[in-house]
Amino acid sequence: MQTQELIHATIEHYKIERHLARGGMADVFLARDLQQPERTVAIKVVRQGLGEQSERFLREAQAMTSLHHPHILPVLGSGSYAAWHYMFMPYAAGGSLRELTGQGPLSIEHTITLLEQIVGAIQYAHDRGILHRDIKASNVLLCNAHYAYLADFGLVKSPTDDYSLTRTGFVLGTPEYMAPELLDNEATTQSDVYALGVLLYLMLTGTLPFKATTPMGVMIKHMQELPPQATIINPALPPAIDTVLAHALMKDPSQRTPSASMLLQELRIALDANERTERVPVVQTRPGIAPAQHVGMQADGNPKKLLLVTLLVVLCVGLLLVFAFSQSPTSTTTPAPIPQATSTYPNAMPSSTPLEHPLKQPHGSEKKHHG
Repeated sequence: MQTQELIHATIEHYKIERHLARGGMADVFLARDLQQPERTVAIKVVRQGLGEQSERFLREAQAMTSLHHPHILPVLGSGSYAAWHYMFMPYAAGGSLRELTGQGPLSIEHTITLLEQIVGAIQYAHDRGILHRDIKASNVLLCNAHYAYLADFGLVKSPTDDYSLTRTGFVLGTPEYMAPELLDNEATTQSDVYALGVLLYLMLTGTLPFKATTPMGVMIKHMQELPPQATIINPALPPAIDTVLAHALMKDPSQRTPSASMLLQELRIALDANERTERVPVVQTRPGIAPAQHVGMQADGNPKKLLLVTLLVVLCVGLLLVFAFSQSPTSTTTPAPIPQATSTYPNAMPSSTPLEHPLKQPHGSEKKHHG
């Protein structure tokens, strides 16, 4: 029985409608629930009797059935049908993170939203001694643009395993996400953290840190080269992002970010520090204009204001002189007549006449001096 012959087949109470995708060892179909016709699911199948591939499939079903987390793709059922092993899972209508990042880098807000969910799923598995070993964008499925599932636990490894699915001379995994130590050593939580760092790099830049024409060429770059700084590829990113990514992608696992949750925490700290820096107010003045000085009335170098101030000073001095002489005591000696103080400026008021309208500043000066 060929894979395409499964279309229109009914397994349990699900009728297969169409083919969705083909992976390294399995095919995925869309199926409809005959008991709830409005509900669709994904059914993943692998042919029986394929040795290691069949074993990996069964281990994936077992692992995913034992993990209960809102962002780990749940298994709704599993079993065998004709020549196939199968398992039913929710249908992620939003595609995968690989398709989403193929459209370009995500915003920081969008990245944080999805990373929180992915990290939560990975940390949940790690806390139970389970390694994913194949974290990558195509294994992050999306119900919609803001809700993610971590899927495909086909390479899962638990602490009770007494054997490895890795064959001698052959490394399982995806080279673009594989930590350098995996060529010589067993997977650890640190190798999952490295893959998560690659995933974060992809989300923020829209590209992978290392590319080559062959899988081995990619692995050599992981071992020997440093990735381009993310801020060079995406200048909109704050500089602290480069430090977070560099820590997650350290070649030496002992110097790498210690856990998935710590990577998320370091990213949040970096972004919070950048936000605080951006909020610091910067006082700027226009070039060539000194800040206003609150020193009574000032001319500010304006010729009209300077003339007005001068007139006022002269008028005040004249009034003071008149007042002083008019208050002098009577003398037996007839003094020489004192000339009346008169203003040399036209329309000046007599000294005995009060100012009915106080002298006003030019329009707008009050705002300038007290603003």
